[in-house]
Amino acid sequence: MKHLPKILFLILLVFVAFTFATQNTTNDLEIVTHELKGIVGVPIRVVQISDVHLKRDELDSLALRVSEEIKALSPDIIVATGDMVNYPTGMRALNRFLDLFPRNVPLIAVSGNWEASNLDEKNFEKLEQLYAIYGGSFLDNGWKVVEAWGMRVGLCGVRDKVTKAELSALMEKAPKADLSILLSHRPDTVDLLADEDRAKVDLVLSGHTHGGQFRPYGITIVPQYIGEKRLSGFFTGSPPLYVNRGVGTTTMPVRLGVKPEIAVFDFIP
Repeated sequence: MKHLPKILFLILLVFVAFTFATQNTTNDLEIVTHELKGIVGVPIRVVQISDVHLKRDELDSLALRVSEEIKALSPDIIVATGDMVNYPTGMRALNRFLDLFPRNVPLIAVSGNWEASNLDEKNFEKLEQLYAIYGGSFLDNGWKVVEAWGMRVGLCGVRDKVTKAELSALMEKAPKADLSILLSHRPDTVDLLADEDRAKVDLVLSGHTHGGQFRPYGITIVPQYIGEKRLSGFFTGSPPLYVNRGVGTTTMPVRLGVKPEIAVFDFIP
């Protein structure tokens, strides 16, 4: 039995190697499409990306593929729900990334916890300017109304860790729109909506969790963010919430059992 610890260690080593070989989904980009009926009178396609986590000057192959897929999807509106960059250096890569997006398509972005933690006020201004160069809007507690096929689409973007009072004030300013979407990096922001404001929002789009990032064999090892009640997918309610698994990674540059995604929302009559 003196060799038992070595045997157990070898078994563990083989299991870990097998898991990484069979469950590594870091680059297995998935396009997830959802149909939402009866909200608008004409078809409108909204494409959501989240948590790209650009860190360096250059784009990796996954980010390049994301840009190609976005073009191929022919969106009417593109939304980015935070953590596009990790540090100020990531903005050079973001510049290259946005340059690959389809032109003349409204782009609406919000901040995530990484931008909020690592970008100072000056860099936030640079980020806003960068989106503007490509015709996009960076919303830090604000509304933007865009037109798609004759329909007015109101998009409300909130800052990371928005407060209930701030959200209530934003809802008071809700513009008249045929479709209203709330963009919040953190899924739990939906819980801050006052009862009287919930009918003002048709859909909430979030990210932040990476879908757990480490879920080999469907088992969540460590939730990406302790305290988050919703890891990924649709959650019914008023309004409904969608939590995007994101594209990139943090902590460890790997996903196990959780594919990166681009989410597509087809609003149909």
